[in-house]
Order: sequence, then C-alpha cells, then structure tokens
Amino acid sequence: MTNSAKIAKNTFFLYIRMFFTLGVGLYSSRISLNVLGFEDYGLYDLVTGVVMVFSFLQSSLMVTSTRFFNLALSENNSAHLKDVFGSALYLHRQFALILFLASETLGIWFLNYRLNISDSKLLEANILFQFSTLSLMFLVTQIPYQSIILAREKMLAFAYISVLEALLKLLVPFALLWVSNIQYKVAIYGGLVFSVGVVIRLIYRNYCHNEFQETRTTAVGNKDIVKKMRTFFGWDLYKKFSEILLVQGVKVNLNLFYGVIINSSVAIANQAQGGIAAFVNNFTSAIRPQTTQSFVTKEFKKLNAIIDQGTRIGFFLLYVVCVPVIFNADFVFSLWLGNVPGFAVPFFKLGICAVLISVVTYPVLMTIEASEKMKWMSFTCGTLNIIGLIVGYYLLKAGYPETTPFIIKIIIEAVFFVFYVLYLKKVVYYQFQIRHFLLKVILRIATVVICSVTLLYWFNNAVLDAESFFRLILNFAICLFTTVLLGFRKAEINYGFNLIILKLRQKR
Repeated sequence: MTNSAKIAKNTFFLYIRMFFTLGVGLYSSRISLNVLGFEDYGLYDLVTGVVMVFSFLQSSLMVTSTRFFNLALSENNSAHLKDVFGSALYLHRQFALILFLASETLGIWFLNYRLNISDSKLLEANILFQFSTLSLMFLVTQIPYQSIILAREKMLAFAYISVLEALLKLLVPFALLWVSNIQYKVAIYGGLVFSVGVVIRLIYRNYCHNEFQETRTTAVGNKDIVKKMRTFFGWDLYKKFSEILLVQGVKVNLNLFYGVIINSSVAIANQAQGGIAAFVNNFTSAIRPQTTQSFVTKEFKKLNAIIDQGTRIGFFLLYVVCVPVIFNADFVFSLWLGNVPGFAVPFFKLGICAVLISVVTYPVLMTIEASEKMKWMSFTCGTLNIIGLIVGYYLLKAGYPETTPFIIKIIIEAVFFVFYVLYLKKVVYYQFQIRHFLLKVILRIATVVICSVTLLYWFNNAVLDAESFFRLILNFAICLFTTVLLGFRKAEINYGFNLIILKLRQKR
C-alpha cells in the first residue's frame, strides 16, 4: 500500500469515527443537560475543567510517546522499541503521580477558595473533583497504549475502541434518569464517567498486549531513553500548558464575571466544538507517523507532499461539515437541545472559526515536532497564549462582551499560522518552499472559503432565508460542490471517483 493510500485509509476510518462519536456525544449532551439542568451541567464542566488544567501533561506526553515510537519503528529494531515502550510506561506513571499531587493541593485550594460555587453545591463539587482526578490519572497511564496503536497505524482498532467509549458514556445520563430524585447527582455522574474510563483503559491494555509484543513489558525506564523523552517533553510542556490554561481560563474568567450559569453555555459550545475538533486530532494521528518518519529519514519530496495534501485535505474535510452548521447553528442547536443556553451558539461559531484556522497549521506544526528544534517555538507560542488569557480577563473586566475571549483565540490561531510557517523555514526545514505553500495550498483554501461563503450567504438570504433541515442539506451540498471543484486537483478528483467506482464494483 502506498503512503498516500495508507493516509487516505487511516483518515477514512478516523473520519467515520468522528461522525459517530460526534453524533453520540451531542445526543449524550442533550440528555445530560436535561437530566442535570443548566446549573449542575455548568458546575460539572467548571469542576472538571479545574482538573483538566493539569491535563496539559497528557497532550505533551502523547506527542512525546508517539514521536519516539515512530523513531523506533523507523529503525526496525524490536528490542529497542520494547525499551522505548517500557520507558514510556515508566514516565507516564511518574507524571500520573505528579498530576495527582498537584490536583490534591493546588486544585483543591482553587476549587474551594477561588471559584464562584454556592455553599450548597460545594461538597458535591469536591466529590466530583476526586472522581475527575482519578479519571485523569487513568487517562494519562493509557497514553502509551494509545500512542503505540497510532504509531503502528492501527486506526481501525483505535476507531472501534473510541466508538465503544462514546456508547458507554451515552449510558451515563440514561443511568441518572433511573435515579432522578437522588442527591449529589453531579457527583454520581462523575463517578460513572470515571468507571467508563477504567473500562476503556483495560481494553487498550489488553488489545496492545495481544497485538504488539513490545507492550508485554514492565514499566522500567532505560536511563538514556527516559532522559531524551523528558528533554523533548520539556520543550513541548510550556506550550501545551498554556493551551489548556487558555481554554480552561476562559471558563474561569466568564465564571468570575457572569457566574456558573454562563458556564453551561461554554460547556455546550465546547461539547459541540470538541466533537468537531476531535477530527483535527484524528487527522493528525493519521498523518503523524508518515510525517515523522519522512523527516527523520530525510525523504523531503514525500514530506512536502504530506504537508501539501495534509493541509488541504484536512481543512476541506472539516470545512464542508462546519460551514453549513455555522450558517444554520440556531436550527441545529434547537434540534439538538430544545432549550439552548443563551450564549452557546455564538460561542460555538467563534470556536469553530478558531478550529478551522488551527487545522491549517497542523501539518507544519507536526514537521516542527518531528525535529528537536522546539524550544523557541514552544516558548513563543506559550507566552502568546498566556498573554491572550490575561488580555481577555481585563477586557471582560472593562465591560467588553462575553464573546471577547473567543475572538482573542481566533486572532492567536492566525498569528500561530504565520509563526509556524516562518519557523519551519528558518529554523527546522530549510528546504521548505513558503512561496509554493502559499500559492498552491493557502491560496486554494482561501479561494474555496471566499467562493463558498459568498454563495451560501446569497442563497440563504435570497432563496431560502428560514433555517431548516432542508436548508442545512442544501448548504452542505453547495459547500461540498464548491470545495471539490475549486479545492482539489484534477488528478485527486479522478483518483477519488475511481476509488469509489472500484469499491462499488467489488460489492456487486
């Protein structure tokens, strides 16, 4: 199988996974919101958000593990790969303990003395906090197993496990329907979510033990490997910390000025946005192994093709789903929730715009992460995130509207794009052709966006101005047609049609 075909196959599996888990997740949110109510749902999102501030380690550990597994796989040395996996297990268990200690000290203090939570809900919030802390520890310790699945490009197995996790989480709000009159409903909700995390952790472990010989080892760290992994991890840590701090800091800032009710709007917007943003992570998972191995082995022609195709295809696959939803967000949210929290729709629209910009930067960012020249990139981007959070706080304090932090996030993502491209060329990958990238990739993306948005705006105002399911489908068709016509090259369109025809003939 060619590298392009492998990437296409992996992307297909993860794209189907995204649609399924997104649908289940959105439906689950609707049931959860109805069962818990606006205040309790906002409380759940706020309290778990305090714990998730410490999950910046999780994201950095995932990038670190996947990178070193890819490097070991490119060497085709099974003994070394086993040492790398054992070192990864050792490192992740260390950091799980660090997360536990941080949550039980700084997290507990912040929850009880800094957040705007009523006294009647404080005990329940603390119980929920403990379940959330344990969930985070299990999440961190399963990262090496997830990373080896992704590094070996077993995307179908990853998709199946993710679908199972989504279905199990769907059962959680239904379980609460059976105990509708019980106290501490939010805490019980957190306990059930924790139980799902334990089950998924065991499934990942058992699958990897059965499929990959290198995972049948103990958590014993090789001194040299652990040192290299910690060094790389340290370079990425500051940036990842600032990213999660920005996301969770927005929730805290809005809570400080508007109370826990507005956190339900943030929670709903983040749930919808997170389901779509998960595709970004899935798509990067599909192309990261090829990107890392191409950079390490200096196959620059192949690497250029991955950056080119990864940027365009990743953006277009997300774009054709997001833009019709943005144009019909009021209808979609009403259909989804029935009773929609006040700021959920504008928060969602702005959040999706930020995600669409970020997906353009990911192939470039992954190439930077494949190198060891991340120090100044991490410092610059992390500092910009923290500045954005501080600016958002003072603008809200000065009376600026509730949407201000989300607009700041869009600006930050746009600045990141410019910085990543320049950093890749000047510091990491001197053969990278910025002019070619801008003219052949970014200009094509901009053409699709301008033409499709203009056409949709005209159609929705001149032809069918009332939001409905019919208009949503027509908007999707218009966006898809424009994207295929203007966004893909003729050879790519022909390849896609030939592949579809071949698959249809095989089923006859």
